Amino acid sequence: MFTLVPLGPSIRSPSLDVLEHLKDEDIIGNIEAKNIDTSTDDIDDKLVETITEPESITSKDAIEMISKLRDFFVRKTED
Repeated sequence: MFTLVPLGPSIRSPSLDVLEHLKDEDIIGNIEAKNIDTSTDDIDDKLVETITEPESITSKDAIEMISKLRDFFVRKTED
């Protein structure tokens, strides 16, 4: 079961406090629920596909991809 975290109309401006408490499952749930806009050029399509279709990769690779996505969000809030 996913805990959806309301991030507002765009992932570009969430508070850093919210992102620091996100779990991997929360990020995946928000992507699947379309709460995170994955149509921007800033988020690599392959990265999103890998995270939302975990059967296509190993658990280790999935964790690495989720970490990269989380880092992307944190970088965006610092810009």
